[in-house]
Amino acid sequence: MNPIFWKIGNFTIHWYGIMMAFALLSSVLVWHILGKRAGKFPGFGADVGVWLMVSGLIGARAAFVVANYDQVYSHAPWEILMINRGGLIYYGGVAGSCIGMYIFAVWHHEPKASLADIMIAPIPLAHALGRVGCFMNGCCYGRPYDGPFHAALHGVDVHAVQLYEAALNCLLFVTLLTIYKRRRSAGQVFAIYFMAYGLIRFFIEFLRGDERAMLGTITTAQGVSLALLVAGLALFVWTLLKPIPIEVADVDTAP
Repeated sequence: MNPIFWKIGNFTIHWYGIMMAFALLSSVLVWHILGKRAGKFPGFGADVGVWLMVSGLIGARAAFVVANYDQVYSHAPWEILMINRGGLIYYGGVAGSCIGMYIFAVWHHEPKASLADIMIAPIPLAHALGRVGCFMNGCCYGRPYDGPFHAALHGVDVHAVQLYEAALNCLLFVTLLTIYKRRRSAGQVFAIYFMAYGLIRFFIEFLRGDERAMLGTITTAQGVSLALLVAGLALFVWTLLKPIPIEVADVDTAP
């Protein structure tokens, strides 16, 4: 795997950056389609993209920097800005995006639960593209493994966990779009994403081979995954007991 897409002199474009750009564009397109069918204002998709991209990247990068500060950034603080080389923690991005979504909803007077459903719908697709970027970058790799669908990393056969997760996220993306048009309460798509991705990440972690922060006998990411699973389940039950009105123009039209 070659992490570099194009290099001329000191100017380098990495595959990771390319895939992150595709992730953003795909999300904006989905937000535009869903926003248009929900009767949102013109430019809704692009506006959501800017808010969530900025807040998500800040959150993801901040989490990575905090987790690796002593080993990396205390000696080379300028590397904090080198985001094109990788170095993001997904759950940090989720936290940052949720904060960004909340501010966006307050700023534009949007119903928060309905906005959350639209916001979360393309996230698995964007995440899948990001994981392909991880695969090309050689980060977030798997445990040693020489069976079917393995990948070679620095001469060692390993689980292609980045591609496993990408495939599962693509499946989750299709599932969320299907649920979106059939939901009976605002907030249900958001809740189901938390439950589903929490399960996906919990089990994927068993196949990861890179250094992992631990929380007792499980990784920190597994602990966060379980917390998301519980939070998603609680929110979903809440929407069943007290349905939140779906404030959209056309909820029965499939994206």
